[in-house]
Amino acid sequence: MSETVKEQYSTSDKLSIRITLHSKYSTNKQGFGNWIFSNYRIREGMSVLELGCGTGEMWCGKNDIIERCSKLILSDFSEGMLETAQGNLRDCPGIEYRCIDIQDIPYPDKTFDVVIANMMLYHVPDLMKGLREVQRVLKDDGTFYCATYGENGMMEKVDLMFDDLPISGARNYSFTLQNGAEKLENFFSKVQTLRYEDALEVTDVEDMVDYIYSLPSWSDIQDLPRDVMRSTLERNMHDGVLRLPKDYGMFIAEGPGEKIFLVEPAEEYAEDVWAFRSEILENDADDENQFAGCLSMDKCTSPEEWIDICRRRKSEDTCQETGVAVPSTTYLAVRGYDNKVVGVIDLRHHINHPILGMWGGHCGYSVRPSERGHGYAREMLRLNIINARRLGIDRMLVTCDETNPASESVILANGGVYEKSIDVDGSRMKRFWIDTNSGK
Repeated sequence: MSETVKEQYSTSDKLSIRITLHSKYSTNKQGFGNWIFSNYRIREGMSVLELGCGTGEMWCGKNDIIERCSKLILSDFSEGMLETAQGNLRDCPGIEYRCIDIQDIPYPDKTFDVVIANMMLYHVPDLMKGLREVQRVLKDDGTFYCATYGENGMMEKVDLMFDDLPISGARNYSFTLQNGAEKLENFFSKVQTLRYEDALEVTDVEDMVDYIYSLPSWSDIQDLPRDVMRSTLERNMHDGVLRLPKDYGMFIAEGPGEKIFLVEPAEEYAEDVWAFRSEILENDADDENQFAGCLSMDKCTSPEEWIDICRRRKSEDTCQETGVAVPSTTYLAVRGYDNKVVGVIDLRHHINHPILGMWGGHCGYSVRPSERGHGYAREMLRLNIINARRLGIDRMLVTCDETNPASESVILANGGVYEKSIDVDGSRMKRFWIDTNSGK
């Protein structure tokens, strides 16, 4: 976690200020914490891990749920928070408290039936790493619950109140109700979004001033004199009430996801890149196009050498040193939930070359033999079309051998339009064009 976040949560004082404001002025009297708990499905004998438990107050009065758990671990990266949680729940036996960073959860694979991470994922420096850890320790039939805020709530409303003052109003939107599902879908096959209907009706602006001072994300406003802050809020009161929208909710995620993403080769994938290479050599020994999209991998003596070649191929100035005529970007197709390399695909920045313009095309790809049949090739090409569009390529030339119906179906599924077939060294190649702006 960043030093700012560590300082923010070193004790429970500032968090308590925020909890008190919501408790005192929320129009929905069910309470956000009670609503979250109402959506949990914790059955008898389940093992539960909460990450970022904070003060633990949400578990107060939930003895019936606590007693159902065969194991309940409340964790936080802040020892100060854990001390407060232990104090708040001192009358609840059977709870284990541990200092844990979500990016490095110290438990074996498939340990928990339920993992919870409420109002904290936007603080995680490497969110993908954290979610990967959650998925790893969750059982295959387990459930991940995570609450967060949205992008149309009280903070945005307050920012507008100070719009005429020299503040930036920068918000942390790394994991919100608007973008969280997309990130979770990298790791889970089913993601449900639930929204909590609520608002704030504040009658004492001093409480709102204290709230603003408790949040590091409002550092610019905090630099204002307290009386300026107070008077600005008072000007926005109507009939003695400062009304603020709230945009809160939660996600319920289940099932291992098959979603992939494209990333440029890096050292963290070196070992798996070499395992990918071994599978190709073993399974596709008779295929002359066995390393399509990852040319020269078979000639390299180490994954680090190949990763370096990929980097040099990106530049017009250095690509010819690696044996290619035009610059290209190579991508690893990585499965989100286990960080496994399932394929490789490249993207040539242009095809102003006799061979590439005739039958080489803008890209080639290979799918790991053990991962074929899952639709990864289709998704790899779809994601590569997006990359091509970002690079300014309006039309992509993609080719395949006439005897390769699987590859042809991948191209057609991504909007490929057949142009013609040509003879290439005794084989017939089909040429397809893909409009990168079609949004298919």
